[in-house]
Amino acid sequence: MQNRALRGPRMIKSWKVIVFLLSILVMSWTMDPAARLRAAEVGTARTPGTKLRLGLPYGTIVYSTYFLAREMGFYKDEGLDMEIIHVTSVTGLQALLAGDLQFVGAGTTPINAALRGAKLKVVFVAVDRPEFDLYVNPKIRTFSDLKGKSIVVSGIGALTDRLLRELLQKNGVGPTDVVVRAMGSAELRYQALVKDAVDGSLLAPPHNFRAETDGFRKLAFLGDFLQATSASIAITENFKSADADLVFRFVRASLRGIYFYKQNREAALRFIMKFLGIQDKTLAEKSYGFHLTSLTSDGAISEELMRRTIEDSKAAMKSSQELVPSEIFDFSFTGKAAKELAKNR
Repeated sequence: MQNRALRGPRMIKSWKVIVFLLSILVMSWTMDPAARLRAAEVGTARTPGTKLRLGLPYGTIVYSTYFLAREMGFYKDEGLDMEIIHVTSVTGLQALLAGDLQFVGAGTTPINAALRGAKLKVVFVAVDRPEFDLYVNPKIRTFSDLKGKSIVVSGIGALTDRLLRELLQKNGVGPTDVVVRAMGSAELRYQALVKDAVDGSLLAPPHNFRAETDGFRKLAFLGDFLQATSASIAITENFKSADADLVFRFVRASLRGIYFYKQNREAALRFIMKFLGIQDKTLAEKSYGFHLTSLTSDGAISEELMRRTIEDSKAAMKSSQELVPSEIFDFSFTGKAAKELAKNR
C-alpha cells in the first residue's frame, strides 16, 4: 500500500524529467544554426574559468574576431575567464612584460622588442595583409602631391607608422617629405581628416568607407603594395613554458572566432554592427567583406611572411640583430587546434 501511494509522485517526477529532456531536444533543433555550431564545436565547458587578461586595441575591425570569440562564449567553452583590456600596442606590450597581461595584440611591436632581447612568442595571427586605405584631401591626386603634407597614424613606431613609411617609399616619397603625426584611435584619425586638421590618414573599416562617403580621395589600399601581419597575439616565453595548456585553449577559442566569422555571415554582421557602433547595414556589409578577405585560414602565416616581417622590423629599427622565425613565432598551437576543430566539423 505504501509503495502504491508513492508511485504517483514518482511517476509525475519521471514525466517531468522526460518533458524537460524533450524540450532540450526541441530547442537544440530550433535554435539558430550559429548557436548550434557554438554548442557542438567544443564539448562540455570547463568551470570555473581561469582568469586571464588580453590586451587589445578597441574599436578596430582588425581585432574583431577576438571580441567575437568572447561574445560567443568560445573562451568560456575552454574554461577561460577572459578579460579584455583596451590598450595601445606599446602600452600593451609593456603590461605583458610586467606580468599584468597574459596575452597582447600588438602588431609588429613584439618583433621590435624581440630584436632588443625580449623573450616573446607570437602564437596567433588573425590577419595577414594590411587592412588600411590611405585617404587624403580630395585636392591631393598623386603621391607626389603629399610632399609637405601631414598624415596621421595610430602611433610613431606602431604598425600604421611603419606601413605608411613603406608605402610612401615605394611610391617615391621620402621619410622627410611628409609630416607624420600620432593621433591614437581610428575615430580620432578620421575626425582629424574630416575637420581638415590633417591632409591624410590611414583608415580601416568602417572609417575608410565613411571617408569615401564624405568625399575624401582613396589614394591607396595598402594591401596592393604591402604584405604584413596584423592582429597578432604575443605572449612571454615564460608564460608559454609554464602554462602551455592555457595557451592552447586560448588559441583554439580564437581560431573558432575566425571560423565563426567566415561561416556565419548574418551573425557576424550583427556583431560587427554592435561592436563598431554601425547603424547602416550596407556600411557593415562593406566592412565585413573588407575584413573577410584578410583573415588567415588557421591563425598562422607562412615562413616567408615570418622572415619578411622580421626583416621589415629590422629595417624600421635600423637593427643588425639576427632573429630567425622560430625565435619569435610559434604556431604549433594553431596547427594542433586546427586539426582538433576539423574533427568536429
